[in-house]
Amino acid sequence: MAEISDDAIDRFYADIGRRIRDARVDSGATQAQLAARVAMTRSSIANIEAGRQRVPVHVLALISEVLKVELVALFSLNTLDEEHSGLVGLSEQLEGELSTTRDFVEGAIAQLGISVQREEEQ
Repeated sequence: MAEISDDAIDRFYADIGRRIRDARVDSGATQAQLAARVAMTRSSIANIEAGRQRVPVHVLALISEVLKVELVALFSLNTLDEEHSGLVGLSEQLEGELSTTRDFVEGAIAQLGISVQREEEQ
């Protein structure tokens, strides 16, 4: 199993935080409004956006639903690519599998009782 350095993990979560912040700002929501919609504190949202707090997947699913963005849009595998050459190009490899991957993630989230609405269904 490949090991990932603490720095790479920190960069990964910082990137997710930036993507959440960008999506939140684009939606016109404040940190307080987003926090209320996902049952968190405003300071937790601020910490997630700053990369100081790691966000669980089920919270990411709620955030993506509230902000009306695809869950996969909050992830970037490229953050880890620098350190693991075996992952280089993984985003491109998954491109053809995106709907299958999306179906898998949505199925896993559905098991938690969270509904995920695809953009084309809205």
